[in-house]
Amino acid sequence: MGQRAADLGGTLPWLLFAALALLLLSRLFKAVVLQGPFTDAVSQRLTVLGWSVTIGTPLAGLVVGWSHSWLVGSMAPIVGSGPEISGSQVLVLAGLAAVTMGKIMREGVRMREDLEGTI
Repeated sequence: MGQRAADLGGTLPWLLFAALALLLLSRLFKAVVLQGPFTDAVSQRLTVLGWSVTIGTPLAGLVVGWSHSWLVGSMAPIVGSGPEISGSQVLVLAGLAAVTMGKIMREGVRMREDLEGTI
C-alpha cells in the first residue's frame, strides 16, 4: 500500500501544480477581459502567478524526488541514495520572468495614473 502511495506521489504533485497554475492563469485572463491589460489587478495577478510557478516548480520536483527515493528504497535499499529534485526546472525562469513583468506593469500603471492626474 505504501509503495502504491509513493508511486502516486510521482505524478500527483505535478498535477496539483498544473491545476493551481491553470487556475491562476484563468484568473489573470478574466481580469484582462474585465478590466483591460494594463491595470493594477492584472499586474498583481501576474506577479502571484509568477511566484507560484517559481516556488511550485522546485517544490513539486522535490516531493516527486522524495517519493521516488522512498519507493526505490522500499524495494531495494541503496546506500547513499537520497531524495533529489526531479523534473525540469526551466519553469523557474518563466516564473521569474512573470514576476518581473508584473512589477514592470505595476510601474506602468502608476506612471499612467500620475499622468492622468496631471492632465
